[in-house]
Amino acid sequence: MKYTTYDINESLTIEEYLARLPDTGQREATRKLLWYSTAILAEMNHNMQKSEELPEIRIVTNPTLNAEAISYLIRINSGLIEHCLYSKHMGYETIFECIPPKIYNSEQIAIASLSWIIAHEWTHIFRHHDKVIEELGDTPETLRALEHDADYCAIASIYRRLQIAYFQHMNDQHIREVLLYCLFWPLRTLPSLSNTHEEIGQRLCNFLIKIATLSENPHQAPDNDVIEPQTLESFLSLASLLMKCEESFQEIDDTEANKSNLIENFVRRIQDGSFTDTTTGWEKISQVVERVSSTTNS
Repeated sequence: MKYTTYDINESLTIEEYLARLPDTGQREATRKLLWYSTAILAEMNHNMQKSEELPEIRIVTNPTLNAEAISYLIRINSGLIEHCLYSKHMGYETIFECIPPKIYNSEQIAIASLSWIIAHEWTHIFRHHDKVIEELGDTPETLRALEHDADYCAIASIYRRLQIAYFQHMNDQHIREVLLYCLFWPLRTLPSLSNTHEEIGQRLCNFLIKIATLSENPHQAPDNDVIEPQTLESFLSLASLLMKCEESFQEIDDTEANKSNLIENFVRRIQDGSFTDTTTGWEKISQVVERVSSTTNS
């Protein structure tokens, strides 16, 4: 049950926001979610060998599913936090047809998804996307490529986190599958609030490609050209998982707005090769991003 006691569009610190939640269960679940999710900021600094000052986090009391980065401030709408906490999902046992390891619990879906959202916004800041726009202009192509850059860095960061947490309990491919599984449910119903964000089918397809091509060794470059046989095997396994998640999603979500045939669109993109369009656009700006931010592409 969700309880709220605040006015619309208040900008609150995390502690101020938590204090406004009168239900103890919701408050503690939200506290845990925000603690684990905001920890991704320092983890990304460490992984990127950056010493960036961490941004301020503000919770905006608004039901719209949105987050944004403004200078060294990340604003997250309360509606987005609740969306991560309460998104419908099919159980681990149903999707993977096995009992999950003890280290896994259903809270991981909310934590992975909100961590990814925060990592996405942090990437806009520490990869200095504002400076890239100054150099290349704010064309739709550049803005969309920068959103893709933020998606990619966020995916890599959550994968590295799960590697550390799960390597003694799962093999590498299963870690990749758990990552896609956790992100799928909240993101499947996340609307695109601007024309710089792609529709969810293409975005999930991009996620799949990124997860498959990341090197297991964090010091090695991703296999973007799919040279290694295990990259293709990983891609095919993740594609099968994505289809299974979508089929299950259609069983538990009867909302008319979510009845689009994601699987049909996904297969079409694979067949006509259009699934690489976003990656191609990103590659055009990636060297500029690396130069202005003094970071490397994950």
